[in-house]
Amino acid sequence: MAANPTTSSRLFSGSATALYRLYSYIVATVIWSLEVLFDAHKEETKNTIAQLKPHSKLWYRNQALAFQYGDGFSSPEGAGLNENTGTYASIDINARIVKFAAVEERENESENILRIKAAKDAQGTLSELSTSERAALQHYFSRIKDAGVKIRIITQQADQLRLNLDIYFDPLVLDGRGAMLDGTNNAPVAEAINNYLSNLPFNGEFSKTALTDHMQAIEGVKIPQILSAETKWGTYDWALISATVTPEAGWMRVYSAAEIETEITESETNGIVTITDGDLTIRYIPYGVAV
Repeated sequence: MAANPTTSSRLFSGSATALYRLYSYIVATVIWSLEVLFDAHKEETKNTIAQLKPHSKLWYRNQALAFQYGDGFSSPEGAGLNENTGTYASIDINARIVKFAAVEERENESENILRIKAAKDAQGTLSELSTSERAALQHYFSRIKDAGVKIRIITQQADQLRLNLDIYFDPLVLDGRGAMLDGTNNAPVAEAINNYLSNLPFNGEFSKTALTDHMQAIEGVKIPQILSAETKWGTYDWALISATVTPEAGWMRVYSAAEIETEITESETNGIVTITDGDLTIRYIPYGVAV
């Protein structure tokens, strides 16, 4: 081919559109595409194995999400749940009441217990299961679990979060009670706290540092300082949060005064306003102003 002037010029040309350059590009593209496909197939295979592998915490979580309330065990006609496989004969999305689930393994009195945390979705907010729903879920797991595995269903109201804050604010943006001077938001700090908590994944870790960063992003807030943070679950006592905590119920909230049947209190000392609304106490301190 080198002896043929036409072929030689096309094959060995230094042009960017030379034929050999085109072939090289095609081969390289095919190799790259194959690598991408192989990587995607490998990841898909790993995920499939992880989803199907029984006896893992992930398997128990998926079983909680697959639970169909009101759908019993297999009947002679083949309907309902097959306790040997843990699968239903037919899927009823409306009966799948557990929308959030997490599984933890805890040691209790020298024996391991699987704690399955579960919650419903009540119009965009989390909600605990009713007594009958919890009993049905417990019975469901008693039939499909591995022999010898002890399971405890955790489904309760959100853990209480009690915060005591100092908010140093810009008087040109916020007023003495923390409201925006332009009237767009009367409680931006409380709103930011609630947004942070609602955006945590179910059974996600609460972090004082992350919450501080979230409040720092509020326009007009110069320095947010968490003086104390405490959490409470069920009838247990308040516990101080040193840095992070995972809510026992799987989720947590700052309860308002109305929810815990107390009064909103407000006081002012030397230009510093302190407002307590339920589990949230905030001192608003003007930044850069002598008080």
